[in-house]
Amino acid sequence: MQNVDELLHEIDRLKKEVTENKQKVAYLTNVINKLPVSVYWKDMKGRYLGCNEYVAEMAGVTSPDEIIGKTDYELPWCAYADFFKEIDSSVINSAKESMLEEPATLSNNKQITVLTTKTPLYNEDKKVIGIIGISVDITDRKRAEEREKKALLKAAEAAKEKAQLEENLRLAVTVVAGRIAHDIRTPLSILMRKSENLEDLIPIVLDGYKKAEENNLEMETISTREYNYLQEIPEAFEAEMIKLNEFISSTLKMLSKLVSGGINRDDLEICWINIIMGRALKDYPYTDDHQKSLIECKLDKGFAFLGNDVLLTYAFYNLIKNSLYQIEKNGKGKIYISSESGEQNNLVRFKDTAGGASPEIVKQFFSGYKTNKQQGTGLGLVSIKQTMQLFGGDITCHSVEGEFIEFIFSFPKVTKDLKT
Repeated sequence: MQNVDELLHEIDRLKKEVTENKQKVAYLTNVINKLPVSVYWKDMKGRYLGCNEYVAEMAGVTSPDEIIGKTDYELPWCAYADFFKEIDSSVINSAKESMLEEPATLSNNKQITVLTTKTPLYNEDKKVIGIIGISVDITDRKRAEEREKKALLKAAEAAKEKAQLEENLRLAVTVVAGRIAHDIRTPLSILMRKSENLEDLIPIVLDGYKKAEENNLEMETISTREYNYLQEIPEAFEAEMIKLNEFISSTLKMLSKLVSGGINRDDLEICWINIIMGRALKDYPYTDDHQKSLIECKLDKGFAFLGNDVLLTYAFYNLIKNSLYQIEKNGKGKIYISSESGEQNNLVRFKDTAGGASPEIVKQFFSGYKTNKQQGTGLGLVSIKQTMQLFGGDITCHSVEGEFIEFIFSFPKVTKDLKT
């Protein structure tokens, strides 16, 4: 009796397990059938072992069971059966997943494109026994892409009829981008110069500390001036970065104002020429003290004007850089900076005696892409011209070739009713 009871109990357990497995299979089958994509699996010979209802609908049959045992050669997409067979064999032989776009024909002869992922199908012994495929209908997406391509081609053809306008636009973009790139070179060169100084001084400091430690001495291996300079470098880096950000902001703000309809008094502020020039001469990244000694500046008491100190500072940086370049190149010359008061304008004269420039070059200095520097673009002077015009002033130039070149900044006088 005990053996019978145990047998009956085992039968009940197996029945329960079968029922649970059927429920799981039914659940998984329902999930697969409800997926809005094609799901199918085949054996080694390409015969369908199963699929979901989506595949049956594409094949024009009422149940997935009607597809089991068939191959692609017996289904509506038989025209592509050889192609599908080749991909299936590749997946089986390599045991690697494959993803590709495939064409397909439905039971109603509708042509579609599907994005298919095929992976190896394994048995319990982890042996490849076929493939599993999942295909997503991307026909609408492909058609949209084709429409977009046609629209782009149509737009390109229309653009050819406006070649001159397009060329002008490219030129404008080139000039603006070139100006921004040119103006940014100056603050970056300052940071680079300070970086080079830092690289030169750090080994000295480290060597001094090493010797001091070895000999129990105070660190006296570098001069006080070098020590102070080393201490100032982090602050200098921060200051230059702040000025760089201010410069970029000011330039973009002014450019935006010009594009939207011009600037007005509210966009400018009271500035003092002697303060700006003093800062420019002090902060410029000279290669050595000799370069700094080449500049003589006499601005008397200076004067006030409506403008932007960041933009004008970088304008002076450009002229200093250009003049020092010519002095080094020609092996002669100095820089002379002075100011004077006119009836309607205050003037700043910036002159170097490095040899001047030819009349042809001077005539086109402010038109862009004309320069007497071997690797220059000529955009620096264009930028200065635009800056001065933003202030309501101007800059002009005259030169005697072989002797000197002089730039004259003209600033409108500040009226008495202007709030300072």
